[in-house]
Amino acid sequence: MNTPNYVIIMAGGSGERFWPMSTSKRPKQFLPFGNNGESLIRMTCDRIAKIVGKENILIATLEQFEEGIQQEVPYLHPSQIISEPLKRDTTGCIIWALSYLESIHSESKFTTAIISADSFIGDDKAYAEDLLSSIKFARENDAIVTLGMKPSRPETGYGYIHRGEKPSDLKGKIWPVHHYVEKPSKDIALEMMLDGKYFWNCGSYIWSNVTFWKTLEKFAPQIHSTALKIRESSKTDHRETAVSLFSELPNISIDYTIAEKADNIYVCPGNFVWDDIGSWDALPGVLKTDENNSFVLGKVQCWDSKECVFINESDHELYTLGLDKMVVIQTHNKTFICPRSESQNVKKVVKLINKTIQKEIKEPL
Repeated sequence: MNTPNYVIIMAGGSGERFWPMSTSKRPKQFLPFGNNGESLIRMTCDRIAKIVGKENILIATLEQFEEGIQQEVPYLHPSQIISEPLKRDTTGCIIWALSYLESIHSESKFTTAIISADSFIGDDKAYAEDLLSSIKFARENDAIVTLGMKPSRPETGYGYIHRGEKPSDLKGKIWPVHHYVEKPSKDIALEMMLDGKYFWNCGSYIWSNVTFWKTLEKFAPQIHSTALKIRESSKTDHRETAVSLFSELPNISIDYTIAEKADNIYVCPGNFVWDDIGSWDALPGVLKTDENNSFVLGKVQCWDSKECVFINESDHELYTLGLDKMVVIQTHNKTFICPRSESQNVKKVVKLINKTIQKEIKEPL
């Protein structure tokens, strides 16, 4: 008898990379980057619902985003949207979500896929096939499987996964992980792209709950000890105790806690287009563009403007002429303009603005 399959969608975010369109109250997952104006989180949920059923989706988020997610994905029951007590990176998020799933379901063992809410997926059918293959392998082999993407450019903003020499399944879809590589320099990224055995780390993990707890105990015993207390408190409905224990967890990625240390981890190279959409510069490469390869959203008219990003959320018209590889964002109360090559530095602008605001509050003009 097959164990049930669940998908945990991590939906946090700070709203800095796509400022001023995104904010701390409206992170990237809520932005309308779908071809029909859907938000990224709605597209993610719709995609996953077709694979495992909408009833087997669990969204792990923060309290301030719960209402917005319910509005974006109204077919989910409120019990399928849970909030973490505070930010504890992906390790804490997964511990909290798995503990919750075990508290509400009778099955002692089930398989879960951990994915993000705000990535771009270019081929839903191919994605479904790869995800289901990974779920099957993880379930049958008590293994951890991660999705990896063949690099299309020498990207320095992603981590990489180096696969082993021989596939671990008969179809040649699943490979052992040789090692992880931190975000590389441009030259190293180019070498890995040309090598053919390196893949972008998508941050997706598939495992059974039993495998997760065993692996956590092996490689992070102190975290595992606290996590078990959280799990037991969740089962007995002692939320205050669970919240208090959760605050003791370190703020650390699951990559460092488990993935980079595990000896039972495998990679499924994806046969679909994937992108983290990490900056304004990424949009024309993955989303639908006009005849000049520009991404255009809202009331915008542009002439002789190529490979740009133009977004207008206001009621005013936005006109451009003779721009090349620029980002122009108009919200209801803010305007932001920069070359696409500088869009990775938006976070710096946000920090500078916040510093200025804090100073003005302390020393009003």
